[in-house]
Amino acid sequence: MLHAVLNGEPAARAKPRLREVIAEHDEWLRGRRFLMVPYHLVGAANLDEALLGGCVRAVREQHPNAPTPTVFRSDAMLADARRMREQLGDDAFVRLLPADGPSGAADDDDDDDELQVIGAGGAWTAAELDEAFAAPAGDARRERLESALLTGPMRSYAESARGDAAKYVPLENGLAAISRHARSLEYDGMVLFLDELVLWLQAHMRDRTFVNSEIQKLVKLIESGDADRPVPIVSFISRQRDLSQLVGSDVLGADVKAMEQALEYLNERFDTVDLEDRNLPEIIKERVLKPLPGKDAVLEAEFAKIDRTGQQVKDILLDGSGATQADWTDFRAVYPLSPALLNVLVALSGALQRERTGLKLVQQLLERNADAAVGRLIPLGDLWDVLVDGTGAAFTDKLKRESEAAVKFAAKARAHLLEKYGSDTHADFQADERFVKTMLLGALAPDVPALRRLTGARLAALNHGSVRSRTVPAGDVVVRRMRDLQAAFPSEIRSDGEADPVFSLHLSDLDIEPLLDAVAEEDKAGVRRVWLRDRLWEAIGVRDGQFVAEKEIVWRGTRRVAEFVFGNVRDRVDLPDEQFTPATAGNVRFVVDYPFDDGDHYPSDDYHRVEELRKSGVTAPTLVWLTDFFSDQRRAQLGRLMRITFLLERDRLADYTGTFPPDDRAKVRRQLEVARDTLTDQLTGALAEVYGLARPTDANPGPEVPDGRHVLSLQPEFAQPREEGGKGFEANVLHLADGMFSALYPKHPDFGTDRTGQRKAVTPGELRTALEWITRAMDEGGRANNVDSHHLRTVKRIVEPLELGTVHDGPLVMRSDWRTRVNQVAAGHQQRGDLDVEDIRSWITKDLGYAGLDRLTGNLLIAAYALLDDRAWVLRGGPEREAPALQEIGPGWSLRAQPLPSDEEYAAARDRAARLFGVTAKPALYARNVNRLAEDLRSRAEAWERNVAGVRASLDRHAALLGLDEPGAPVPCSCGRRPGCWPGSPGTAATPPRWCGSWLPSPRTPASGT
Repeated sequence: MLHAVLNGEPAARAKPRLREVIAEHDEWLRGRRFLMVPYHLVGAANLDEALLGGCVRAVREQHPNAPTPTVFRSDAMLADARRMREQLGDDAFVRLLPADGPSGAADDDDDDDELQVIGAGGAWTAAELDEAFAAPAGDARRERLESALLTGPMRSYAESARGDAAKYVPLENGLAAISRHARSLEYDGMVLFLDELVLWLQAHMRDRTFVNSEIQKLVKLIESGDADRPVPIVSFISRQRDLSQLVGSDVLGADVKAMEQALEYLNERFDTVDLEDRNLPEIIKERVLKPLPGKDAVLEAEFAKIDRTGQQVKDILLDGSGATQADWTDFRAVYPLSPALLNVLVALSGALQRERTGLKLVQQLLERNADAAVGRLIPLGDLWDVLVDGTGAAFTDKLKRESEAAVKFAAKARAHLLEKYGSDTHADFQADERFVKTMLLGALAPDVPALRRLTGARLAALNHGSVRSRTVPAGDVVVRRMRDLQAAFPSEIRSDGEADPVFSLHLSDLDIEPLLDAVAEEDKAGVRRVWLRDRLWEAIGVRDGQFVAEKEIVWRGTRRVAEFVFGNVRDRVDLPDEQFTPATAGNVRFVVDYPFDDGDHYPSDDYHRVEELRKSGVTAPTLVWLTDFFSDQRRAQLGRLMRITFLLERDRLADYTGTFPPDDRAKVRRQLEVARDTLTDQLTGALAEVYGLARPTDANPGPEVPDGRHVLSLQPEFAQPREEGGKGFEANVLHLADGMFSALYPKHPDFGTDRTGQRKAVTPGELRTALEWITRAMDEGGRANNVDSHHLRTVKRIVEPLELGTVHDGPLVMRSDWRTRVNQVAAGHQQRGDLDVEDIRSWITKDLGYAGLDRLTGNLLIAAYALLDDRAWVLRGGPEREAPALQEIGPGWSLRAQPLPSDEEYAAARDRAARLFGVTAKPALYARNVNRLAEDLRSRAEAWERNVAGVRASLDRHAALLGLDEPGAPVPCSCGRRPGCWPGSPGTAATPPRWCGSWLPSPRTPASGT
């Protein structure tokens, strides 16, 4: 554009926003001629060669008949010319030299294309040649001869000097020569365009002396010891951006800092024209994007669709924190490009490209999408192709290595997707490849805001329109696609998180495939089965026993055991019929199939084996868990994992990488470890899919079980088990075991969960606590008014499910249901006398249907029945004063019914016991209360009897002294009616002591003791 303005191009002068600027300077611009020389510094040996050699090339291109500027070190050339003159003679030598060329103006107006005869006009004489050969450097006569030689017989000397800095004069002298030459061509000024300066210097950063020397030369564009410049030289230097922004913090060091300081030194001597990244949308709109006639309305309508998308998509595409700092108006200006795409372009174009500008890349990107539908937003992934099409190269070794590794991975991913989809025109192929390319861009520019945290939703938004789904969010579709890619490339594609994973790409120039090929024979079917079993047992929480794997589970508050067997269900050798029955009565068994098979077999074969077992009459609390087969991709993953695991175990990797450098060995180990972890996660997730617990994500799934029936039962009462999708293996095992036990024991009480809502079995101690409070309640007439607060939840958890009583905020109220049930069953079995506890246990299980109770819970019911029916405990026919401990109830114990006094008799006995002996008794008329009252009275009477007998013996010894009757003389009772009634009659075991009622003290008079 500057070239057009300085040359007075009418189109440039007519531009609305340039017209005002040009008008301010039109007075000195009009009629002026400028020699404009562009310099692309990449590949130049030094600034001398770039600037001076570039000027020679520009003059020859624009003025092919004009003399060549004298910017070369000509001593050698003149020596060669002198020898040529001696050999040819003056006349022949002069004929080789061209005549003094016409002016630049004449060249510009010369339309004659006919070749001119070299030397025509006889411009040189022998004397002039002698003077020119003898003149010192810088003399006009010498320069005239040098120019003639370079234009004529030694033209190739200038060509051979390209790239050879030593053949040029010092830069300040060369610039003066260029200025004089421009004046000879009737120019009013020179304009030098130095492009890619910073990038060129960066390529030489390791040579600090060279870089500092070249930076100092730039000062000579303004300040020079040779001030002979007839026309001014104006220089435009493209700095791109700060070096630290270009190469990143990993490259910065003392040398780079020194170069930055030198560039800052130049800033004081150059005027700065800022072209900020945020100006890019406006520049693209003016220079690249021009709607076709009549298409403005179409573009507006298409952009309105973007405006109607979700706010998350709009924010991602806008990328407001990016380099361009674009707003919604800027987005409309660059549509069908997105600000996010431009921000990535700004970050990567300078680092990865030497030959093309960012605008050129935009133009090529648009050309590649020329056949797209009108208004379609260009996906970010398409930027990859124009960045790495082979026309440029990265500027740092690090970026070069990374970009080369990225290109290799892109080729691997493309080959994989072609194999998967069959054609590069498949819509899913194009979408997946764009996701890969977006991640490649993210790997090369991780600090670009648009490429941070590449979730499925972000990948979908950055490549808007690549995924179309009416029912599933685009982000979820992308996550599934990325999971598939991660499965194919576990060491390169990684993810962080489960619900909304963040995907990243890790590139390496080390190839681990030869290592995996070397251990291919270690991928064996047995090793695969062991790995799968271990993963399943880990997911279920199984402990591998000596004979059978087991897992203790809690069902309805009681401890149970589930057995597990892993094998090929269809194979009668691997799994005989006996393996489909639990090893221990009361357990349930899970027979788990594995997701592949040898030969021409399918999941239907496993299904038919289970059906045959059912038809043959096999009945057992066994659940057979069938599985879909792994897809080809999953089997390949599993084989790859087996080889990786083999290398990493027992430090085998050291044997296979012994010739690697230490750093490479560490990198290889890390790659393999990441691949192992990724594959493990992928295959563990795939297990949930093939066992029916998660929705399949494989694009090409393997053979499936018939009708989707993954779990089959050999127990008729539980004929239709169903796994719970969306839940894990352990939760499903508990769910299926719950169903089996519930079908087997439908009337089993449910003790619920603990205080935290977790499954927790009722402990023996909690059962004993419940029995203690049941006993207290029965002692108080069937109601315990104040259950301790710390026991309240425990008692309620046990008593209510067992239907023994109800627990409110404090009281425990007993129920008599179990007394009625057991007595009815006993009557049905014609049991009238003592009831054996094992008979009662059997009645509870078989007659009443409460099967599946563990022994202690059954003991609690038996003990509660004894309390409810007021029966005494008998051990092997002999009565026991105390009830046995809960865990001791078992064979040999019986329950005996006892005769009881009437309510009135028991009330009178309690009253007399209290008044005569100070013994209290519980008011409820139960055998245990009557027995306890008798025991307490007997104990108190025996103690008193010993005291009375001691007093009498003492009186007998001192009777004479005290004037008492002789010992043994009868003493009549004061009642006068019962002469044999003695107050202290001891009685016998068969005949209780008799007490005269007149001897007893009245309620109002304390007993005298006589």
